[in-house]
Amino acid sequence: MTFVTQDLSTFGQSSAYTQGVVAAVESVVQKEVSGALPALSCVMREDDLEDFGHLARHLAGFEHLVLLGTGGSSLGAKSLLELVRPPLGYKGKSFHFVENVDPHTLASLRAYPQPSKTGYLVISKSGTTAETLAQFLCVLDALRLSVGDGHVRDHVLVITQNDDTPLRALANKYDIPVCDHPKDIGGRFSVFSCVGMIPALLMGVDVSGVRNGARSVLERLRVEKATHAAATGAAACVALAQEGKGVHVMMPYSDRLAVFSKWWVQLWAESLGKEGQGTFPVAALGTVDQHSQLQLFLEGAPLGAYTLLLTNPQGRGDAFNVADLSLDPRLSYFSSRTVGDLLAAEQEATLMCLRSAKRPVRTLCMDDVTPQTLGALMMHAFLEVILAAELMGIDAFSQPAVEEGKILTRQFMQEGYAA
Repeated sequence: MTFVTQDLSTFGQSSAYTQGVVAAVESVVQKEVSGALPALSCVMREDDLEDFGHLARHLAGFEHLVLLGTGGSSLGAKSLLELVRPPLGYKGKSFHFVENVDPHTLASLRAYPQPSKTGYLVISKSGTTAETLAQFLCVLDALRLSVGDGHVRDHVLVITQNDDTPLRALANKYDIPVCDHPKDIGGRFSVFSCVGMIPALLMGVDVSGVRNGARSVLERLRVEKATHAAATGAAACVALAQEGKGVHVMMPYSDRLAVFSKWWVQLWAESLGKEGQGTFPVAALGTVDQHSQLQLFLEGAPLGAYTLLLTNPQGRGDAFNVADLSLDPRLSYFSSRTVGDLLAAEQEATLMCLRSAKRPVRTLCMDDVTPQTLGALMMHAFLEVILAAELMGIDAFSQPAVEEGKILTRQFMQEGYAA
């Protein structure tokens, strides 16, 4: 297990830092052990992975795979698939995510990838998500024209809860296999369930490794209690919010964690943005955002707290050609160094700059991005947000404001709406 350290040395130093965290941890641990938090306790299972593998085989033979879904139905799986993201120019099996209802994007589903060579994974917990239904209806139309009504089922797998819903009705009409989405696990907390595991299995991710990493973090919470990294992190985040640090920036230094940051943004925003509380989550990426956002982070209004996700890239990657470096003495700092050495130096420089500017910053460090470390990182994020909600006195698992928007969307569609 290589998810190793959390440095909170300049991240949340007020008297509120540990206030209430002992009771919050006890509450979460009791709920998890009793089975009241299935989004967490599902990582203790192994038997369901075989069932997920059997379902995944329905789509395993396709050259192209497309996931239709949005938010929690896609971002977790998308994060996991970064573990096996193919190199530039790769011509083999592909996995695409259709998350929006932009007409330009949906029109491309009819042309590329070719429907007859494509498998579609349709995910909506409620079975009523307007965006996912629209995506699926477009796909159904293209499939009927391409392979005929009788073969639609061969190209589609649906994940939705076992209720009388429009998505379930469409699946039944075409005799499409359906995997039951757990009713007691919400979308943004579903990555360790079938919602994340089936897409990951389709692309060869080590899902046992992902769950093992998550399990190790959860098991440590039971032992370490209030000293656990997620507990101290949650307490610090709440304390900083009370001090007016209303922005929380998540900045990994690995391309494979860029999607994780977007997954984390949904988790943080939808879980904690209630009753006038919460902080504004921002996804950043090192080194890219050193050239776009770091100026604001260092000299803008001091409203933020910063989490840097650091790996250990030193000595990794290509070395620089000596002959090229000799052309100009200004290239000498590359001498005897690798690309990984540059990334390591960039990480350290940003950390030092934020500390010098007296910005609240912490580091979460891992040796490398692996199934185990990503699973651990995701479980850490789950625990941190659930504990922060306990400290804030809110329900991490609801999203009442979002439901209002869904109702209005359907109303506008029925009545006609012109902007």
